[in-house]
Amino acid sequence: MSDLEHADDHESPIDLGQWSKLADYLDERCSRDDWCLPFIPTHGFLCAVAIGPHHDQWLASLTEGHQAQLPPWVVDDLTRYLAELERQIAADDDSFSLPFEITDVDPDDSDIGDWCIGFIDYLFSEGVDELWYAGADEDKELEIGDLTLPMIVISGMEVDDDETGKQIASMRRNADTLEDMAEAIPDNLRQLYLLHHAPRD
Repeated sequence: MSDLEHADDHESPIDLGQWSKLADYLDERCSRDDWCLPFIPTHGFLCAVAIGPHHDQWLASLTEGHQAQLPPWVVDDLTRYLAELERQIAADDDSFSLPFEITDVDPDDSDIGDWCIGFIDYLFSEGVDELWYAGADEDKELEIGDLTLPMIVISGMEVDDDETGKQIASMRRNADTLEDMAEAIPDNLRQLYLLHHAPRD
């Protein structure tokens, strides 16, 4: 997974309540094991799992196959937290929020940048592309691309296509564009959830 040297430098953390113990464990564990993501990118990763089609290998993807090294209570908390995030995103009541205040949108050094890295890590995990685009027509593919664009831009990930890379680089240089993209993420998550889970006509 991605190198997140600054990922545990929370800008404006909020009260995580019952998940504080999990957050502390992940932030400490990632300082010892490079396969472990800190809490903020883990949150982004789990949100990506929550909004997409069911993927029974999500924990193996999150831990790069090291899930057996996690204490049982951590596995249990991650599983329950995933279910809670899905409930919040699916609800039409603004119950979902990011686990930090967006005070800066810097792809190279910000909480939202780290969150997006976690989201993108899952999106490009083995087998996920096939799950997300299975049976999708061109319109749905384009909609998924539009809704995940903020995460791709803010994550700072490299893009192979030269023309697309130039366009994304231009977006990353525009502070207003980055701020608008960051603010759109919670609503985009719900739209992506509905794309994958709403009953078909």
